[in-house]
Amino acid sequence: MTRILKRRMIARSAAVAVVGMMLMGVGQSTQGVPISGTDVGLEGEPGGVVAPMPTNDAGQASFTVGPGRYAVAIWNVQSLGVPAVARIEVGRTVLTSAPILPGQGRGRAYFMGPDGRRLVAVVPGGGRIRVTLTEAASGPRPWTPVVPRPREGRS
Repeated sequence: MTRILKRRMIARSAAVAVVGMMLMGVGQSTQGVPISGTDVGLEGEPGGVVAPMPTNDAGQASFTVGPGRYAVAIWNVQSLGVPAVARIEVGRTVLTSAPILPGQGRGRAYFMGPDGRRLVAVVPGGGRIRVTLTEAASGPRPWTPVVPRPREGRS
C-alpha cells in the first residue's frame, strides 16, 4: 500500500472513532423514563410561537412547521417533577439537551446545548419536529444542568 492510502485509512478510522464517542455521549444523556403531560412548545424565527402541546405517554410531542428556526421550551417549568432532557428530531438530525431542573424559576425554560446556548432546530423546507422528553439519567452529567432564572422584580 502506498503512504497516501495508509494515511486515508488512518484518517477514516479516527473519524469513525470520534463519531462513535459523540454518539455514546448523546445516548448517555437521553436515558430515563418518558415524561408525559408536560407542555412543550416551539418559538420560531420567523413565525413567533407554535402552540404548546402536552407530551404523550411516550414523552413525545410532534409539531408540523413551516420553514424556519425553532427553539424548544417547556412552557411551565414548575410543572416538572424531575430533571428532564429533550431529544429533538428534525429529519435525520437529532439534538440532545442539557438537563433542566424541576420547579426552579417561572414560565418557559428553553432547552440548551453543551455550548450554553438554546438548542435551535432548523427546518429548511418545513416539516416535522419531534420532541421526546425523558427523565435525566442519574450519575455524572455530561453538561451543567440549566436552572431557569426568575425574572427581575418577581420573587
